[in-house]
Amino acid sequence: MCIKYNLYVIINIHGDGYNTMDGGWLLCNAADQAAVRKKYEACWKQIANKFKDYDQHLIFESMNEEFDGTYGTPNRTYYANINSLNQIFVDTVRKTGGNNAKRWLMLPGWNTDIEYTVGEYGFVIPTDNYRSSTIPSNEKRIMISVHYYSPYDFCLAENGSYTQWGAAATDSSKVPGYSDEASLKDAFGRLKSKFTNKGYPVVIGEYGAVDKSHHDSQNAVCRIDFAAKVCGYARQNGCVPVWWDNGVNGAYGLGLFNRNTCQVTQQSIIDAIMSAFGGSGDAGIDTNKRYMLKNVNSGLYMDVSGGYAANGANIGIWENTNCDAQLYKPVKNSDGSYTLYTKASGGKGVVEVTNADTANKGNVQQWEYNGHNCQKWYLEAVN
Repeated sequence: MCIKYNLYVIINIHGDGYNTMDGGWLLCNAADQAAVRKKYEACWKQIANKFKDYDQHLIFESMNEEFDGTYGTPNRTYYANINSLNQIFVDTVRKTGGNNAKRWLMLPGWNTDIEYTVGEYGFVIPTDNYRSSTIPSNEKRIMISVHYYSPYDFCLAENGSYTQWGAAATDSSKVPGYSDEASLKDAFGRLKSKFTNKGYPVVIGEYGAVDKSHHDSQNAVCRIDFAAKVCGYARQNGCVPVWWDNGVNGAYGLGLFNRNTCQVTQQSIIDAIMSAFGGSGDAGIDTNKRYMLKNVNSGLYMDVSGGYAANGANIGIWENTNCDAQLYKPVKNSDGSYTLYTKASGGKGVVEVTNADTANKGNVQQWEYNGHNCQKWYLEAVN
């Protein structure tokens, strides 16, 4: 079914490496590593033989979130065990022949953590000595797997303490004090320097932020912004991001679809993802950028009068002055509209219709974000 629709499938050994799971055996900290390796090799030999005739739409990933169950600096002995397992995986799959000799293989580092994969903690890319001779020597057939759920308190913590993130945040007390947009940009840039620049593609095999809108309505907007930023920086740095849809909709869910009714439940997040990659859903709007808004009739630009940062500053039109008063950042809302944040206000104020006027000749001004419909705008293409 997936191949029929030109989709890609990733098969991995998923939960067997969890120290917290009953029956977990793929443990980098197990005492008997020889037994682990023997069983691991046997598993991948069976899997690879079963699927070796499938084409490039099938990707094998060696394991998922493999670590010793403790958070902090990796144990180098245990990390070496992960490297050994990755090498067994590559060799075993390749030796089964067929399309496996040239298949793309995906490899994680410690807990699929970006820092512990990019930094000097012990990750080693395995050799690929048994791949098909038809592959040019300067081409890779190994890709790197990482996950991105940062900041954890916004992305995964199931409580109402931290519900906001990024430029769409309106209450700083609800924003974690770490892993902001600058951190995201830096992390993906390091992936590019370490791997993609050297011919190793990177798949962000999981990312997302759980639904906390039952605690805070602004969470819906921040989740959209988070998805747009992850995808935007991923694209800039040659990475492929995959939203982790866990099938759960509603409180603390990551679902984008209802799997029972086959209905989309988070269209705005999907639109944000698609927009970053030039797909449908306002493909021309890049929410990572600021825009100048030029009037078609006059050729003049939307302008915050005097460049004032305060509430109530009038917004009119003016010739191009190349200043902050004429820069706006669109952030997509859950209903498909956009909120236009003004740079003049330091990103705290937005464009709104004064007094929520609904009549002709209503004025437009700058005001701090409050989520009212008078601050939301639909962007309609005219040519």
